[in-house]
Amino acid sequence: MMLLPTFLLSLAASSLAAAAPLTDQQLDDFYTRLVYWDKCSYVQQAAIKSGWESIWPVQQYFVDNDIDFNSAAALEYLGPAALTGSHQARMRQAIKAHATVQPGWTDWFAKKLHVRCDDPSKFCDKCGNTGPWAYTSQKDSKSGLARINFCPRYFNAPDLGDQISHFKSADPEDKADMENYCFSKGHVWYHELMHIDWASGADGTWDSHVTDIKFTMKDTNGKKKPFPATGPLNNKILARNAANVGTWTSQNADSYTIFALSTYVQSQIGIYPHLPLAPLKQINPRYLVGAKGGEEIEIKSDGTANWDASAPIKTQVSDSCFVSDETNGVWTDIDKFSTEDQYPQSYKDQWKQWLSDAGGSTDPGKGDFKPLPSDKQPSCSGSNLNANFPYSWVMLDGQAAARDILYRMRDQACQGKCQNIQGVPGNSGNPSPDGFFAAARQGDKGCEYAVKIAANKELYFYATNDGQNCYDATAKMIDTCISNNKKDAGWINGPNYGEFYQVGVRDMNGDGMHHGKFPDGNKAHLGYRQVACQRTDNGKSDVWYGFKVVLTNWDDGNYGRTIRDHAKKCGVETEWKYEDETQFSFSDGVKGEKYASWRLPLIIGKRCGEKAIEEALGLQEGSVTCNRGQWSEVAMF
Repeated sequence: MMLLPTFLLSLAASSLAAAAPLTDQQLDDFYTRLVYWDKCSYVQQAAIKSGWESIWPVQQYFVDNDIDFNSAAALEYLGPAALTGSHQARMRQAIKAHATVQPGWTDWFAKKLHVRCDDPSKFCDKCGNTGPWAYTSQKDSKSGLARINFCPRYFNAPDLGDQISHFKSADPEDKADMENYCFSKGHVWYHELMHIDWASGADGTWDSHVTDIKFTMKDTNGKKKPFPATGPLNNKILARNAANVGTWTSQNADSYTIFALSTYVQSQIGIYPHLPLAPLKQINPRYLVGAKGGEEIEIKSDGTANWDASAPIKTQVSDSCFVSDETNGVWTDIDKFSTEDQYPQSYKDQWKQWLSDAGGSTDPGKGDFKPLPSDKQPSCSGSNLNANFPYSWVMLDGQAAARDILYRMRDQACQGKCQNIQGVPGNSGNPSPDGFFAAARQGDKGCEYAVKIAANKELYFYATNDGQNCYDATAKMIDTCISNNKKDAGWINGPNYGEFYQVGVRDMNGDGMHHGKFPDGNKAHLGYRQVACQRTDNGKSDVWYGFKVVLTNWDDGNYGRTIRDHAKKCGVETEWKYEDETQFSFSDGVKGEKYASWRLPLIIGKRCGEKAIEEALGLQEGSVTCNRGQWSEVAMF
């Protein structure tokens, strides 16, 4: 970047600060710096211009004010000043250079920026509503200029000024939540300009270019998970990194962006927007509410930081669509957080007050365990259960539906027990030696149960706490999400620090599990109704259709009459048999118990034989397939 004499810089800054609002002619002249506008409609052009205008006051703030590296915003988004000293000159240069990309400055530099709305790299089309708001290139293939392409998501983003006006007078928690001031058109503009080397003062070296950082962090099961460094919480995690923190925050566009936005927002609303709360080592909040995501991080005594495996990753952009800088970003691993002694006492005092405001305490012995609010409703997530999801499973004491099995887990876990489940074969274990279930203690009072309900599926129950909250939360999830809404997962965050409950159906040893791994080769599971069908006619000389159905864990107590009665509706049924099956095994190794076979005339309606089986057994229409000479099993999951 061309450097100006100091007196000219001062003159331009002071002139701008004192100047009257720009005239329409001055604005039109200024906007000649934005060129080409490929496929941008007039409405889109206006939205792009308004987004740029909205960050001029943010930029001007840093023309008028130096950076305080001991401010809460700098400590939380750029890193502890004690650890970023060697990077502070570059950070200051990037923010100050960025601040000059506004009226009164670009006349000196005569820089132009190529604007597009036609998605030349096809990032917008690929990702839709989970993709980027915009993306940037240092050199457009058409013009050779630096370029920003604005995606449809940008045009649906709110305005920064509207966010500030609305939340300035909101309730204290919403007013203090930085999430409410992010992902505006101004946020997008500030972020994307940071990627452009001439706008951020980058000199072409690898560590001066401002890109998009992604980091990995182990969860409480020891699995590495990827996090994009976008949004307040994830950027606070990046800035807590104990290893070379300044290296990473000085190269991350959103670290600069949210630092600048939070600093400016503080000047407009009168308080620092400190939520989501970022944990500190050796501060162990209990009974914490209102942390807005910070409660999902567990910190051990040695500073090791882990993400709660039962909590969803906080992200606004899908993983495959994360990078908005065409250099494809940079990765780092976060294992430990910076120690508490790296932060100034003034910040630690502020943090303890924020913690107290959120209902927490730095003394593990303080605080009252809050009851679950009576109107608290579960979140029913995941996918719909298969319409053929089994009615029940074979237990040692009879048949039990999924709801009943979950209530048996609930009866144990909410009493603080984590060993056996009534009616489930085997002994306690993690998993049990016969592979039917697992029981894993979670902390002092929590438990995870998992029962294998198919060769590759498990029914699970997770609770961090016992007691009345456990009873209330899990009953709501079981009845609402599993029984009524037929979803494969339901969860509730309790009102106390780290309190979480979840139930559902997932793949065996699936994501989020805390128990020991079920052996891969062990297909043992609780028995349920299984069905397979084939046609027995030869399709050539036979003048009839033949059907054979093999079943396990089903018997109507009337020699299969239920199936036969439905088959007769198709036409004249002959050669009916209902016998013990001695040869067939299902794909998971379960032996067939009974078979039914019969013949029907060729004049029957389409799929009449299959429909008879579906209606007799209560299966979803279209789920039974009877192929000639080949067994087909009915999918239940």
